Amino acid sequence: MEEDDDWRQCAEWLNRCQIIPDGHAALGPYGNALHLVQALMDGVALCHVLSTLSCGEIDIRSMKDFSPNPQNSQFLCCQNIRLFTQLCEKEFDIPKTFLVQPNDIYQAKNFGKAIALLSKLSLSPRAQLSGITGFPPENSQLQSAHEYYNNLEEIAATLDKLPEPSRTNYAQMEEETKEKLYDTVVHQGSKSTYNASSESTTARSSCIREIVDTEKNYVELLKMLLDKYKVPLTGVLSNEELDEVMKYIDSLHIIHRDLLGDLSLATSPNMNFISLSEVFLKARDSLLIYGEYCGHVQRAQSLVLELMRNDVEKRTRIEACQVHSEKYNKFHLTELLTVPIQRVLKYHLLLEVSYSDCVFLLGKQQ
Repeated sequence: MEEDDDWRQCAEWLNRCQIIPDGHAALGPYGNALHLVQALMDGVALCHVLSTLSCGEIDIRSMKDFSPNPQNSQFLCCQNIRLFTQLCEKEFDIPKTFLVQPNDIYQAKNFGKAIALLSKLSLSPRAQLSGITGFPPENSQLQSAHEYYNNLEEIAATLDKLPEPSRTNYAQMEEETKEKLYDTVVHQGSKSTYNASSESTTARSSCIREIVDTEKNYVELLKMLLDKYKVPLTGVLSNEELDEVMKYIDSLHIIHRDLLGDLSLATSPNMNFISLSEVFLKARDSLLIYGEYCGHVQRAQSLVLELMRNDVEKRTRIEACQVHSEKYNKFHLTELLTVPIQRVLKYHLLLEVSYSDCVFLLGKQQ
């Protein structure tokens, strides 16, 4: 058995778990252990493999400490890895002696031990119930001593130069992640529940209930960005940096606070002097700001990542803001900045659905 077989067997096992795709660099003829380090270093793939091995019983995405898109944040990557090791012990009965420290993977300080942990996990009784063959094969042992991987730490800093195919399946699910982010932060499981027979519920208020509920959640998010990020970061970031990161958020908060007020009037059974169409016609010109926001948001995200990569103090303060953002703390600032784009794309869908439901209800009542 070749000395490098251990990491390659691990990569093949992750492929069987559908965590890394068939075309992943670690599986190719020129693959090396660094490609596998790159796939695992943010902890996302590691956490998802637990969901796979538990046949979905472990819902990683619902866990508070899981960050699906940690970007370059060492804090969030290590938090994911720490969650993975905790669940290995708690859910798969992996002995403490096999568990790793986050930097063993994130900085490749002891990647050999990480391979040993994944092997132990793959062969655990609960994992075997998934029907996925573990590694190494039966009657075989891992061949490479942990020292074989020692030089990985020295060259792990060059991972950004590795080819793009070294991403996991989950790195290709950005749109799904954004949709889930919107559902969690704004939609929050909100669903219009209509009861045409209820005397207290009119067809009109039922039609716009979901719009009002989600608008309220969205205004709350915008206010949180100002209170939990902009205010604490004032004096930490330069004025130019803060203006770049939070550009348009103040304006969006004012626009949608007013829009929510008008929607509340439109949904009130006692103050129905403004219609839903009039609410959005009134806000139409103000909402044009989204054209500028959509063109700017990528620059804001890039600046956040640059600050976190190059300035320890600013990174620490931004991460502290995330920790203190209460129910939003599982999401990175760069993720939260995409929510306005998701929101503006939803209005026409919400209005179409609400109109259809309204027509249906009016027909039922007639």
